[in-house]
Amino acid sequence: MNNNLFIDNNSCFICGKATREFVCYKCNREMALFQDKRGMSRFKNIDLYFVAPYYKQYKSLLLKFKFKKQTYLFKKISYLMAAYYLNKKKDVPEIVIPMPLGKIKERQRGFNQSYLLASGFSDVTGSDLKVYLNREDCKQLSLDKNNTRSVLIANLMKADSTINIKGKKVLVIDDIYTTGSTMRESLRVLENYQPKEISYLFFARQEAQINLKKWFS
Repeated sequence: MNNNLFIDNNSCFICGKATREFVCYKCNREMALFQDKRGMSRFKNIDLYFVAPYYKQYKSLLLKFKFKKQTYLFKKISYLMAAYYLNKKKDVPEIVIPMPLGKIKERQRGFNQSYLLASGFSDVTGSDLKVYLNREDCKQLSLDKNNTRSVLIANLMKADSTINIKGKKVLVIDDIYTTGSTMRESLRVLENYQPKEISYLFFARQEAQINLKKWFS
């Protein structure tokens, strides 16, 4: 990827602060602190990687990307995701899979944000980009005290069985981790096809407000 993509307007692409760097010192420091403390977790021996908190300028960046038609931001966001993943994992996945989006929502939005991020990651690393997971349409899901989201999301995803992932190192990419229900459903599907390794990479991780304030104090 051309590094000139990341030197424009002499400003940090995350917060807009004047700087000669791709990301300003403040944003860089905050992300490094977050990554050190909260940037990785495990679920059923599966590694999950998070670049930034879903908070303040990082939340604003994703909202611009997803809802204000600033799709060009995917190149920069995916570059940050690739840099963090490669630094942490020190390995390149063989196959990159975008988290699927329902067809109705994709038509309304005009794109699948996870596909764009996965394509940017693929450009940086050379990993094969495969649209392996598909998701059936459903109403907007939200988590409540009865875990309704977990019930509704079950069995929504299907795999493209014409693509072989058996024995492969697979990385699933998504823009944000919230409740983990979508991740768990995708993992349920992927495990049936026996990849050698499954990892997940998210740009942002949603945290309780009280936890996030300490990163910005």
